[in-house]
Amino acid sequence: MQPHLAEFPPEVPWDNRCRGCFLLPTHCICAQIPRLECSPTLWIVRHVREHRKTTNTARLAKRCLVNCHLLTYGDKDLALDLRVLPQQAHLLFPEALDHSGKPDPAGPPVHDLSLGPPTTPCENLVILDGTWSQARRMSHRIAQVAHLPRLSFSQVAPRARLRRPPREGTMATLEAIGHAMWYLAGDAHGEALIQVFDSFVSAYARQCNRPPKVSPSSRS
Repeated sequence: MQPHLAEFPPEVPWDNRCRGCFLLPTHCICAQIPRLECSPTLWIVRHVREHRKTTNTARLAKRCLVNCHLLTYGDKDLALDLRVLPQQAHLLFPEALDHSGKPDPAGPPVHDLSLGPPTTPCENLVILDGTWSQARRMSHRIAQVAHLPRLSFSQVAPRARLRRPPREGTMATLEAIGHAMWYLAGDAHGEALIQVFDSFVSAYARQCNRPPKVSPSSRS
C-alpha cells in the first residue's frame, strides 16, 4: 500500500489577512506570484510551529511551484507519514552537522552548486522549513532525511529579510529555494522566485511600518 501524501492542513490566516500571502489586503502580493513548472520536484517539510506565522515563506514557494509538496512535521492532530519522502533525493542544507550542531566530518557529503551540478542527478529536493534550531533537529530526527546528501551554494549577496539570520549562511526558505533553483532549473526560475521573496519582504516591511533586516551571508 502506498503511503498517504498528507500535505499541510488548510491554512487559515489571522483575521483580515489575505488567504494567499497572509498579508493585509492593502499589501497583498498574490497578483505578483507566478506559477512555474520545473524540475526538480520540491518537498518542503515545515515545522508545525511555522504553520500560521505570517512571515513564513514556504507557503509562497508552494504557490509558485507546480512540482512542490508542503508537508507538516510535528502536528499531533495530523500525523505525517514520512515514507512519502523520496528515497532518492538531495537535502538543501548548508552542511552536515552532528547532534550538538557542530560540523560532522562523518556526515553526508555536501556539494556546492556554485561549482557545478551534483554528481548524481537531482530529481527531488528536500527543504526543512523552520527556525535554524528546528531545521537542524529535523535533519537528525527524520530518518528519511538524515542520510541524504546535502546541496549548498556559496557567495550569496546580502539582501533584505524578515528575520535576522541566527548565523552566517542561513536564510529564508523561499530565498534559499530561489537560489537553488537558479542552479538546478535555470536563471529565469531562480530570478522569479527571488523576486517574489523580495516583494513579500518589502510589502511586509511597509505593512509593519519598519525597515526590513539586512544581514550579509556568504554561504547558503
